[in-house]
Amino acid sequence: TEIYTLSLHDALPILISTIGANSFVNVPTLMEMSLRNNTLTALPASNQNGVSGHWDIPSLVELDLSNNKLQSLDPSTFDGFVQLTRIDLSFNNIKSLNSRTFSLNKNIEYLDLMGNGLSRMAHDALFGLKKLNRLDLSRNHLESLSDGTFINMRHLQFLNLGNNRLVNLPSALFSQLVGLEELNLKSNLLSSALPNQIFAGLHNLKELNLKHNSLAELGYGLLTGLKKLEVLKLGSNQIINLNGDLFKDTSSLKSIDLNNNRIKELNMRSLSDLPELEKFEARENRISSIDSTAFANSPKLQILDLAHNSLTKLPDIVKKLSSLKVLDASHNQIAQIVSDMFKNLKNLMELYLNENRIRELPSHTFGVRTLYKLHKFVDIASLYC
Repeated sequence: TEIYTLSLHDALPILISTIGANSFVNVPTLMEMSLRNNTLTALPASNQNGVSGHWDIPSLVELDLSNNKLQSLDPSTFDGFVQLTRIDLSFNNIKSLNSRTFSLNKNIEYLDLMGNGLSRMAHDALFGLKKLNRLDLSRNHLESLSDGTFINMRHLQFLNLGNNRLVNLPSALFSQLVGLEELNLKSNLLSSALPNQIFAGLHNLKELNLKHNSLAELGYGLLTGLKKLEVLKLGSNQIINLNGDLFKDTSSLKSIDLNNNRIKELNMRSLSDLPELEKFEARENRISSIDSTAFANSPKLQILDLAHNSLTKLPDIVKKLSSLKVLDASHNQIAQIVSDMFKNLKNLMELYLNENRIRELPSHTFGVRTLYKLHKFVDIASLYC
């Protein structure tokens, strides 16, 4: 029988709880199979008692086993799936991965293990996955990883380790991921300084997410070599200072998120060479001063969010941010706006100055062209009295 796609999911009230070794013996042409949203607790081994089992489906390319109750994976479970390129095992109960679980599945490009409660991985559990492009290990209970976890994964572009319990990262953990474009480490327990130059080999990285950790210090070489980095998310940590050389290798940055940290000042060196920067967010910090030339080399800056800080004035550099579209300086301690502060900001569309100590606005605060484009101005209703 020539069957290329088989879907056995969402078949309430009948749910599949077991699969026999001979279940798919008559579908040698099967390429895509979905068994998601069932109650499978185990899968037949690919080779049973030395005899090739009929669970093997050599033609299968895509396999979806998500949202089942699988508790473990036998090392030989997928041995007979030699053409498999995509496997979804998300939201099962797989607590550990044994050595070389996928070693014979050399064509896998997509592997999803999200939401399993996975707490232990053998250092070579992913051995052999040289063609892997996307790997999702998020929403698990991983506390540590070894240097060899991602060995020889030079084609990996997306790696999600978010929402785990990682405390420390080995210095060479990502050293071979030369093709990686997006790395998600959000919502872990990273607290001590990350190893110096831990990301140095990620020359193609475009997005780095470290939000919702407990990082207090960013080492001088943390972003070394990330010349293609465009999006950096460091929000909801405990960062106090931005060292002067932090962004020296990241001239391609377009978006920086530093929201909800403990930063007290933005100095010139740390933000002096970001020519592609379009969005800078640093709300809910303790910023009381901003160097007048902090964004001097950021002519493309469109969104500047400094809300919920301790600013007593807006830096003069704001006057020169001609591309600025959104400025939020609400919930600060600003008492006065310099005359013509916004006069030349001809692209400004949203301005938030509410919850400050502003008593009045000078008569020439806005130019005619600025007022023409401005469509959201939150300030007048909450002038300090």
